[in-house]
Amino acid sequence: MPVQGPATALRVTLSLAEKKRAAQLMAQLERHKQTNPLAHADLWDNPAPQTSQRRCVEVLGQQVSSEGFRPGLPDVVCILGGNGSGKSEVLLQTAVAVALGRHHKDAVRWAKRNGFPLDRLPEGQGRVIISSLTHVDSRKIVRPKADRYAPPRSKWRQRWADNEAELRMPGSDGVTGIIVFKANRQGREAFQGDWAHMYGYDEEHSEDVWKETQHRHSRPECEGIGFHMLSMTPLKGVTWVARKFLPEHALTKDDGPGELRVSVHWLHTADSPHATEDNLRALRSYGTHEREARSKGAIVALEGRVFEEFQRHTHVVPSFLPPPHWVRMQWIDWGTANPAALYHAAIDPKDRVIHVYRERYLAQHTPKQHAEATIDVEATERGRLKAKYPQAKIPDELVPYRVADPEDLGARQTWAMHHGLVTIPADKAVREGINDVKDVLRLDAMGRPHLVVHDCCVHMISEFGQYVWQEKNSATRDDPDMPRKKNDHAMDAVRYGVRRAKQLGL
Repeated sequence: MPVQGPATALRVTLSLAEKKRAAQLMAQLERHKQTNPLAHADLWDNPAPQTSQRRCVEVLGQQVSSEGFRPGLPDVVCILGGNGSGKSEVLLQTAVAVALGRHHKDAVRWAKRNGFPLDRLPEGQGRVIISSLTHVDSRKIVRPKADRYAPPRSKWRQRWADNEAELRMPGSDGVTGIIVFKANRQGREAFQGDWAHMYGYDEEHSEDVWKETQHRHSRPECEGIGFHMLSMTPLKGVTWVARKFLPEHALTKDDGPGELRVSVHWLHTADSPHATEDNLRALRSYGTHEREARSKGAIVALEGRVFEEFQRHTHVVPSFLPPPHWVRMQWIDWGTANPAALYHAAIDPKDRVIHVYRERYLAQHTPKQHAEATIDVEATERGRLKAKYPQAKIPDELVPYRVADPEDLGARQTWAMHHGLVTIPADKAVREGINDVKDVLRLDAMGRPHLVVHDCCVHMISEFGQYVWQEKNSATRDDPDMPRKKNDHAMDAVRYGVRRAKQLGL
């Protein structure tokens, strides 16, 4: 028999019975993974200085300090992660484990394999609150991840609703663990009077919601083990999160964590074993500063063009009449002394590309004049569609969604009461709207953008090139990064439209 050298593979021959037994064990393992998903969930780990999901939960069993207060276990774990880094996986695996409690075998097995301290799980079943920015985000992004790790016999209430939802998980002794799904958009009132062993926040919430919940983990019901976990990609620059949790951004006595003990962790997309080449290629399409935030969770001050992704050769296309089956919208930023910016857009249902195909950009015109012009141009468009597509059914309501700046209530009332044009109030969240527009401007895996502008919309094309971040000075260096209020009427309209299209699921 030849001697086995270091490069020689050792061959093992199994008998038929052994092969059969191995197949049975593999099938048994797969069944156990399906019936006990959390027990088999792993958080990825890397040695420092690379980032690690596992260290984000291990720290809950370690002593940390808050300036001026005695050391203790963390009250807050803040995870700043890049796109696709797995930050929300940490959040949802932890949430399911807390809801199941320290005596549930799946939670125990998960805790042991991932370094989570068992004494931070409730004695019985737990109560968890997980909040997303909107109920739509919760329904599309967060709840499916909870489903992935919860026991199969778990029961949902309002799983598919754009409203609060609950996931109840069977536990020991017939006690049920609960995850409640809320949304930042509900405001602080929705969190009043509630409690949880764990509060989880998916993406950056308003400071009002944080202030409402920040001490609720210490209520008697929480057994002294409650904590918060924030998971976000910091796309808003320096905000309350940086001032509260990162000492270098604390400027006043009201900044900083106070008596809360905080542990901050970063997750880099490139460190994740699950990051794909498509993930990394998409990140390379962003500008330098935003790429740091989206790939490493870095809090950076933004400068230069807001929409660096916009390129004429990619995002400007020859004008054409969209087919009648494309969903149409109108986006409106009111103005009288300043220009009003009104745009018609149509969404191609085949590849989800938004086409901005008509522009009305005028100052010194009243809402009445804009309404009359809108009615005329849409009547003309209907005639052109009938002529070009004689066999097609033209919708009775050609433009079902009109999104308008809500601040000019008089203009919206004029349109509705005197012209029959009902508008939807725009969501004016500036940074969130900018991020939504950036998402549809960047190229997908096929190299295509999901927002294009027809070449007849000259003011929008021009503003995409002139819309820049406000420069900082010593007095404003730690203010949130915001665009300069100049050359922004079309940019306001595109923010309103893209954000509402996303919220409506168009």
